[in-house]
Amino acid sequence: MDHPHTGYIRTPSELDAAFRALERSLGLTSSPQRRLRMICEFYSHARLLPDAWLTGYILFLAPAVLELVRLPYIRNYPPGVWADAYDLVSLIERQPWAERHSGIPESRQAALEQVILAHGFVSSLRELHGWLTQQSLITETLVEKDWSSIFSASTNGYGLFQAYVRLLESKNSSCTEILLRALGTWGDYRRAAAVSVILLDEEADDRQATGRVLLMDIHVHGDQSGRSHITNALGDSGHQTVQQLRNAEVVSDRIIHNHFSAIPPKPQFIFSLHESSAELVGESLGVGAVAGLLVRRTQQMNLRERWSLPSVVACTGSIDAEGNVAAGSWESVERKLQLAFHSPVERVVLPAVHREAALHALQRLQRDFPNRALAVIGVSHVADLPETGGVFQRELLSSYERLKKGVGRHSLSVSLLLMLILLAGGSYLVYLSFYAYPNLEHTRGARVGMSAVVYNPKDSLRWCFRDEKQVIPASVPFGDLEVGDGFTRTFSIWNMTPTDLRVRICIEGPDSVDWYLNRGAHDLRISSVEKADFSVMYNPRSPAMQKEARIVLRDPGSQDELYALELSGSAGKPQVGGYALHFDGRDDVMHFGRGSTAFDLAASATREMTFECWFRPSQDDYNFMLLHNGFYTAAKNEVADLYLGFDSLRTIYYLVGSNADVIRLKRDLRPLANAWNHLALAVSIPQRRIALYLNGEVIEDRIDDFLIEGIGLPHVTIGAYDSEHGKELLYRGDLDEVRLWHRFRTIEEIRRSMGTALNGLTDGLMGYWNMDTNVESIAFNANKRAHSASLLHRPTLVRSDVPLHTPCKDVSVFHTPAGESALELHAGRYLSCSDRVLPRFSEATFSLWFLQTSLPAIHFNYVRRHDGWISIEESYTYTRVQRRFVHIAPGWRHAAFTVDDAGLLTLYIDGVKVDTTRVTMTPPIDWHEKFEGMLLGFRFDKENQLHSRFYDQYFPALSHPRSYRELSVWKRQLSEEEIRGLAASGEIPGRDLVAFWPLDAMPDGYHNFVDVVAGARLHVKRVCSWEQPVYE
Repeated sequence: MDHPHTGYIRTPSELDAAFRALERSLGLTSSPQRRLRMICEFYSHARLLPDAWLTGYILFLAPAVLELVRLPYIRNYPPGVWADAYDLVSLIERQPWAERHSGIPESRQAALEQVILAHGFVSSLRELHGWLTQQSLITETLVEKDWSSIFSASTNGYGLFQAYVRLLESKNSSCTEILLRALGTWGDYRRAAAVSVILLDEEADDRQATGRVLLMDIHVHGDQSGRSHITNALGDSGHQTVQQLRNAEVVSDRIIHNHFSAIPPKPQFIFSLHESSAELVGESLGVGAVAGLLVRRTQQMNLRERWSLPSVVACTGSIDAEGNVAAGSWESVERKLQLAFHSPVERVVLPAVHREAALHALQRLQRDFPNRALAVIGVSHVADLPETGGVFQRELLSSYERLKKGVGRHSLSVSLLLMLILLAGGSYLVYLSFYAYPNLEHTRGARVGMSAVVYNPKDSLRWCFRDEKQVIPASVPFGDLEVGDGFTRTFSIWNMTPTDLRVRICIEGPDSVDWYLNRGAHDLRISSVEKADFSVMYNPRSPAMQKEARIVLRDPGSQDELYALELSGSAGKPQVGGYALHFDGRDDVMHFGRGSTAFDLAASATREMTFECWFRPSQDDYNFMLLHNGFYTAAKNEVADLYLGFDSLRTIYYLVGSNADVIRLKRDLRPLANAWNHLALAVSIPQRRIALYLNGEVIEDRIDDFLIEGIGLPHVTIGAYDSEHGKELLYRGDLDEVRLWHRFRTIEEIRRSMGTALNGLTDGLMGYWNMDTNVESIAFNANKRAHSASLLHRPTLVRSDVPLHTPCKDVSVFHTPAGESALELHAGRYLSCSDRVLPRFSEATFSLWFLQTSLPAIHFNYVRRHDGWISIEESYTYTRVQRRFVHIAPGWRHAAFTVDDAGLLTLYIDGVKVDTTRVTMTPPIDWHEKFEGMLLGFRFDKENQLHSRFYDQYFPALSHPRSYRELSVWKRQLSEEEIRGLAASGEIPGRDLVAFWPLDAMPDGYHNFVDVVAGARLHVKRVCSWEQPVYE
């Protein structure tokens, strides 16, 4: 299991302090969910400590733990929490005093079942299999063919888990019994004729989403009119719950009447939750109650339709007396979405106003569990529930069925007639399904995302390339990279037909050697109205003004071309400015949206702001906006307080609050097209002052009587105007060195720093997006004071010759005390090899010399995005499977580690075996799948480590020099004798050596260290803002 916080507690004093804090917290809560989670979190931080240290504390916690894990209702924890609970129960069982406690085996079995279910709910089956193997509960090895059969068996988590269990059952696995029990528990939930509702603990905080997804029964009690009631206890604000149930009865009556022109009876309803101890407060049962009542009423009355609500659909939201769904708190909805994510639920119904935010939150959750499928359905009025796809299962009742229900009898002739009708209808439906089927994208409600290839014979274009609903040219730019660097773009292929689609992905063309598929199989089978994702790495091997290739989709049988995307890129030497961001003027934008808090001028301590950037427009005769802070309300009213743009390069305009100006520029002050220009806007609310600077000259410096304080909820877009019709006034050109200060900067301050790279921690610098570390969809901020930006559509990186002074060097060569030449990576630098040096499936050995110091360092990292990595750090061996502590003495050390075909990694330091761990639980390891680079001096998976929220964790590992020499890679396991000889004499075995970098000289002109075996390149990567001196 991956325990990201494991090892937080390391000394007895820290352990005691942590336990005292836990004891206080347990005394403040009565929630079983929170109590168990807090105990598991404490244990996860202390799990690496000796058992003898923990004995006294575990003795105190044992009664609570053994009781909590046996509670009968399903709880919505991530797999790691239940794995901690299982380990904790196992630790209790090993204690000499364990026999005093009854029911330990039952508690262990209950925890084990919950570990299995928690993995199953998020479709994390590979990780589950690895955990069971690690616990010695299972011995069967599943090959890739087995996993393919599992993940192709179903489109929902239950079906995948069922396929996994059945496969192990066919192999007579020793773990079959507990797996079947978990499958039965899950199946019982799915078969329940009840409404799923999401309840938060009343005392839940923002840090942890604790609560439950529970089933609510709605029973009819007699036919007479009466006041309905709920069997569960009501809390202090239980009157709100009662009012929601009253509203639900009235509104459901109205919906039935409007939909069927029928007057429903008014029986007494009894609402009850499957967990009798649940105490109800708040208003969120309204939507679920209406849904359940509609189901009950259509089943009770003899109507033309019968509605049912699967238990895998969870509802949350309050309603008013008219049936409108209230927006409620996004924080509450977000926590409920987290609970639903770790539950058997497959679809969540919530207020429509929060649907977009919920989809973004869901994407963040899916980064850890990418196979978890959870549909988010938004409703603004409960009358929409029957018409909204994915909520109700609607069964049309024939006249015969209604007659049968009404009079209770039927004749044989009518039965035969109905059978003939059904047979004819079935034949017609087969015809409709496979030949005359409708546009499945519309009828099935498929949501196509960005960079999607769509196959839909029922659309005007059989094949097309789309960003959501917009058809775009089938050409994809990969930018202008430094030779040896790598850049990944992600695509999807949608099949909008009723049968499976088979395609083969090929990369062809004159420069196809510079692109390769680094995620997804070359041969794909895509189910009906489903998608398959894949990604392509651009890794230029030589300089060129223009490189071209094609992604070609072919029929696997005939090899006929089905569709193609044109790829383009260029490459050359590194430039002084690193990288800039290129906007195509068609749809590219840099978007902050909800992550715009740093732009909230009124909320800053100084109530001052300066925005500055370097820009290079592609032409001078068009209107574009560089900065826009504003949005449109639901009533289509614009709310904006800040924008900055040009109406041709002869006129500049801006808005700050209620103050706007349009300035005709003098000829000698106008910015130039196809040249770098510096722009800055400074605002001070206390001084009521606005200043505009262009290329170090004052364009305007004014003091007004009044400056509006801001729109309250900043919503920032760079490179376009965010209008009610979409993005307009799009910028076409390059952008670099975007800086946001929480202070009013004078022209002297602007001139002093505009041509110099800055440290991200410069005083007053809130946001710094220098574009050097951008990936496909993220522009990273250089500190933790502001959010990263989203890159929408496909803006590209281009080599930047912005006039910027960068005083620090990248690398240097020096001599070790033993006289060998070695390489020193300066602060903020690391090396990355985007070439695939290993065969796809093979054993491997990696070897390097490194200088161990007392500072945090990540010496080596092999990145397989989302799926695993190998990381050798200053005190850890870290893989996606587990992190293991190792002690490495200071000084020059030799590290070698082997990986066998079963995914077992063995680490040697100075020729001595020091650790064994696993790289993967699903052998064999595929060295090419999701490959993002082999790194020296850092870990970066193209998504996480440079985000603001990881700054404190990774800045210390990169903000100081690190030294290395002789990196080698073999496509086999070296023997222990060979590794001892390598560490002792430095003699490198030649057999199956696939790459060797001496690292004893400076890089070439393209900042590459070239492998002497096959020419693979280690490229110098720069995170300049993590090492430059502070100039302010």
